[in-house]
Amino acid sequence: MSQNFIDPSLPQSVPRLLKYLSCAIDCEVSSLNRLPRLVNTGAENRNYYVSANVDGATREFVLRCPPETIPQWRRDWGLYDLEREYRVLQEMPSLSVGLPTPHVYGFADELGAPSFWMERLPGSPLAHKYEPSHQQVVAAYADSVAALSNITVESGSWLSANLPMRTIANEIAWDEEDSEPFRGEPVRNYSSSWLREHQPPPRPLVMSHGDPNPSNFLTADGRITGIVDWEFACLTDDSLGGLLRINWLDEAPELRQLFCRAMGRDESEMTWHGVHSLFHFTYVNCNRDRLQHEARLAKLVGYKNGR
Repeated sequence: MSQNFIDPSLPQSVPRLLKYLSCAIDCEVSSLNRLPRLVNTGAENRNYYVSANVDGATREFVLRCPPETIPQWRRDWGLYDLEREYRVLQEMPSLSVGLPTPHVYGFADELGAPSFWMERLPGSPLAHKYEPSHQQVVAAYADSVAALSNITVESGSWLSANLPMRTIANEIAWDEEDSEPFRGEPVRNYSSSWLREHQPPPRPLVMSHGDPNPSNFLTADGRITGIVDWEFACLTDDSLGGLLRINWLDEAPELRQLFCRAMGRDESEMTWHGVHSLFHFTYVNCNRDRLQHEARLAKLVGYKNGR
């Protein structure tokens, strides 16, 4: 984040915030009910909850600001652009997906770094860890993931021209390039060939939310009340791999069939995406358990006796 960034949570920032928000929503904001509260940090965008008095009524907003640092891989793959996320959210109502997304206002550089305002939607994020209490909402969550993974966009539209392409071919090429340091590893080379030989046939390009992890879905009373964090929105020719970002499916494998069925796909079609994800985890996002992951990968692709 820019060194000139004005921290919204500091008392001295309040006058600037009031002016910025008033201009953004084209309505005078008389005061804040409390200082803005930072709700996340790190590699993710920084969100600040803001409660404001507007025309005698309390309104809740989220101020969305860039992270302190942006990982290079997100820049290289075109997966970070705060202004693009703002424009995507502007476009969402016209797509009629039937699911609530935040109304956005005032993309600007008023705080020393790009930022924008969102209307705060009701509900609480689904927890990352799957629990039996989620059962009431799991079907609605699966249906929402399916709807947001296969959004039709018109050729020639702003979305079709500006969203990053995350096709199967692109994903393979990226991982081959980023795994170059392991080119001497036989399992890496065999698995790379396996992925190319077994890649599923491409499907028509669609728009996908790109990151359907539970915390990006707000719920209340068993309903989905909002879908947030659209920074990974992309065009893809097979959005099925997005299910691998739903960690519930690792904790409760019996849900896998439910999510695949919601997307109109067979669970067996997840095999290729599972191998691809493990390849990426082993040779791109590698860690101290790499050899253990490599042994699992070798088993999945049938690598035996040096062949």
